Amino acid sequence: MAALPSPTQVAGSSSAIYEAYYNVVDPNGFGSVGGMEAARFLKRSGLSDVILSKIWDLSDPGGRGCLDKAGMFVALKLVALVQNGKDLNISNVAMDVPPPKMPLNGLIPGNKVKNVLMESKLPFETLGKIWDLADQDKDGMLNRHEFIVNNRF
Repeated sequence: MAALPSPTQVAGSSSAIYEAYYNVVDPNGFGSVGGMEAARFLKRSGLSDVILSKIWDLSDPGGRGCLDKAGMFVALKLVALVQNGKDLNISNVAMDVPPPKMPLNGLIPGNKVKNVLMESKLPFETLGKIWDLADQDKDGMLNRHEFIVNNRF
C-alpha cells in the first residue's frame, strides 16, 4: 500500500480552504474521520455516488473505513479534479486546480475557522481584530467572501 501524499502537497495554495473543510468533518481534532461523516460531507459536492465510491477507494487505500487528514485532503482534491473536468486518478492529486465546491449553505461557523486562524501563530489580540474585520455582518460566521478576505491577512 503506497502512502498518500501529505496534506500540504495535495492542497497547495488552497490549504486554508482544505483545512476549513477538514475542521467541519473533524471539529474535535481527533485526526480521523469516520466513513459516515466523510461520506455525508463528500455528498455535498453534488457528485454521483458511483464517482464518490471511486474517490473513497482512492482515499482509503488500506480499506480502513475511515480517513485521516491526508486521506480526507486526497478525497477533497479528487472531488476538485472531477469538478474541474480532470481525470479521476490518484496520480493527479498534485495537479493545480481550484478547491472543491462543497455547499455549506454558504457559511462557515466561526468555531470551524478558529483552528485555521490559530495555526497562524499570531497573538490572540491580532486574531480578534482580523476576525472583527472579516466578519463584516457580525453573524459569527464567514461567507466565502469573508473567508477569503480573512485568509489574506
